[in-house]
Amino acid sequence: MSYCTFIATNCELPEVKGNETYITVREAIARNMTAHEFLPWEDMDPEAQLLVIENEEDLYELTITEGTYYDVSDYTKQPFIYELSFRYTAERVQQLFDYIKAHQQSGQVIELQQVWLDEYDVPTTTLHADDLTLAHLQQLYDDAHEQHAPVYRLIIEK
Repeated sequence: MSYCTFIATNCELPEVKGNETYITVREAIARNMTAHEFLPWEDMDPEAQLLVIENEEDLYELTITEGTYYDVSDYTKQPFIYELSFRYTAERVQQLFDYIKAHQQSGQVIELQQVWLDEYDVPTTTLHADDLTLAHLQQLYDDAHEQHAPVYRLIIEK
């Protein structure tokens, strides 16, 4: 069974990209980058894509990208679906809170969902955007929160 965290909405939202970039093996060689000892450049396809990041923490930034790896259409009726990815920190959940406050339009519904695929009994809370607090997002995404529920749907209406 697979786990998926996503945003579903009735209006498009802007994507949030992380600091990572992708280059080819050919570009890495041209930049005089050092290959890992277990997989030298000459054993790789020159057009293979490599992920380049400044530090490991960049792998866990808040990202919101159109579409999801898994088909989650059974969990929502909203037409726009975005994969939501980040490792919980107070700063990142604040970024998500600020993102919602900045981008949700009048009449827009935003669903924040965390689901196990093939498990359709998802507890749901619906609230108005004016009532959304940082505490709602902390409860949803902080595994250490005393009221954290790993499977949950938070619907925010404006």
